Amino acid sequence: MMDETADISRHEQVSLVIQYTDDQFHVYKRFIGYIQKDAGLASLFLKQLCGTHWTCRHESLKVIVTRYSEIIPALEEIEIGYAFIMLPVIRTFDFIFHIHLMSEVFLLTNILSKYLQKSDVSLIQALVQVKATIDSLESLRNENQFDRIWNTTVDLCDINNIDGPCERRKRKVSIRLGGGDVVSTTLAIKDSHRINSFYAVLDVIILSIKERFNENNINIVSLCKKFFLTKVFLNDDELKQIVKFYGMNYEQLRTEQRMYNVTLGEKVQLTLTLLSLL
Repeated sequence: MMDETADISRHEQVSLVIQYTDDQFHVYKRFIGYIQKDAGLASLFLKQLCGTHWTCRHESLKVIVTRYSEIIPALEEIEIGYAFIMLPVIRTFDFIFHIHLMSEVFLLTNILSKYLQKSDVSLIQALVQVKATIDSLESLRNENQFDRIWNTTVDLCDINNIDGPCERRKRKVSIRLGGGDVVSTTLAIKDSHRINSFYAVLDVIILSIKERFNENNINIVSLCKKFFLTKVFLNDDELKQIVKFYGMNYEQLRTEQRMYNVTLGEKVQLTLTLLSLL
């Protein structure tokens, strides 16, 4: 039995009690202790996952990475229901490796997600932040960063007595076709994780962000900002880029640019005049 209580200082903690019977149906209770108090842990909770709230996903990963060594013995003590099902899954090298990898990824993408939710961010600033996120993800895609996550995973496995990575089972050829193993170029276990997991995950995420925020549009957006928000005239090449992208008439756009800048200048002058009269 697990019961959430608060101590006198109002710190949340979980009381763990095991109740069982013997062959004569005598009931026994054993108090295990206060998990939170004995471990000296700060309060961290798994966030409820949501399809749009990516911060929750990042927080959940952070809790698992930070408290993995406490989660395992807790599940081993429970060994019922979901705990029994989850334990063999999370006590694997692959699980720990991918949790650390995705924690690195979500740390970067969560910063971007929060930035894009600000109400005072311009489109140019947003695209700059997107490019910075892509560059940061691409900087992870190298052997040094892979080795860092790999070694962290190995160390955590050693601490928790978890077996290291093992080779995937080889495919067999049907007996009707001659039998035997499928002949293929076999990669070492570490190389397989680097190519088929580490690089593959990063490539999918980077490509997904690039497709959503097409880098080819950044220059067009910059030109539009220059066109509408400054008194600087676009040169012919810049005007032609906008004309080509939006399918506009070149002469009409050039005329509108001149009229817009004149109007903008008059509004600024009027504002300055009014301020001088105050």
